[in-house]
Amino acid sequence: SNWQVDDEFPKARIAANNGNRCVTLGPNKNWYIHYHDEVGTCWTERSDEFLTTYPEAEEYMKSKQQYGCPTCVSLGPNANYFIRTAWGASHKLPADATAHLVNIANVEKFYFGKNGAWVALKYDGSRSWDLKGQYGNLADYIKEGINGETRVHLVAMNPEDASQWIIIWKNGLAAYSIGSTNVIDSFELEEWCTKNLGTKWGS
Repeated sequence: SNWQVDDEFPKARIAANNGNRCVTLGPNKNWYIHYHDEVGTCWTERSDEFLTTYPEAEEYMKSKQQYGCPTCVSLGPNANYFIRTAWGASHKLPADATAHLVNIANVEKFYFGKNGAWVALKYDGSRSWDLKGQYGNLADYIKEGINGETRVHLVAMNPEDASQWIIIWKNGLAAYSIGSTNVIDSFELEEWCTKNLGTKWGS
């Protein structure tokens, strides 16, 4: 199915991204969007399913919105989620992730994958993950980095297809796998990452 936002929804500004855009797609038609328009006004839109699937997340967002925009919103299965704002974090994580991470206050970003896979990025640059044996060589990239860079900026994993993932490091370099379904065009993916994240690609 296609993901669509109403045409009446205000358009995002086209200036260079300064970190205040957040688009998150979750399972079962759940989605959440937050961004600033060209005059700096905050806009948030979410699916009806989001309100019923993640009520704790919605309550946290509403109660803390005066303290700043979300810097990470991740939606997982079984009503699991992770939200980070300048105020702090709200989360419902799988038990194995919670046990492994111990102190969630150190987690800056958290990503959900297929069959319980997860990745956590911490403020000190360290990473924790359990991909449940999926997502090809993504675990190697998370562990070893690329060209001496181990600080990860973001990770995205298709929650339905473990052959599709992307990792972008703090220096702008990236690696990805689009699988064999031909659903994702590699050129369009690279163009989007370059435009929105300043990603650098090898020749």
